[in-house]
Amino acid sequence: MTFTQWRNVVVLGAGLLFAATSSASGEPQDAHHPSLKLSIGVFHCDLNRRVEIRQVADDRRSAIVYWERRNYTMQLVATQTGALRLEDKTSGLTWISIPGKSMLLDTKQGRQLANECRA
Repeated sequence: MTFTQWRNVVVLGAGLLFAATSSASGEPQDAHHPSLKLSIGVFHCDLNRRVEIRQVADDRRSAIVYWERRNYTMQLVATQTGALRLEDKTSGLTWISIPGKSMLLDTKQGRQLANECRA
């Protein structure tokens, strides 16, 4: 499955589960689906990969994500699906969390880095 097809499946599936969470200003709202909590911890992923959420800001709008021996400061981004989405625009890394799993994407290269991630 290509990155675009995979992304469309995620967006469509998440869209069926959640209502939109972006406000008129485009800023993320504080309320997310209860099962979508941004918390510190290690996520074990497919292909023996691992992603770690090392720190979450007090306002819960940013986090430090550790991947491949580097820390990335990622910002919460509003979504139309209600999925929790963090992005680091400099590196192109995107962390997406939906109920049951999370994934790390490289949006600059258009590929999945880690999928089926679970705490």
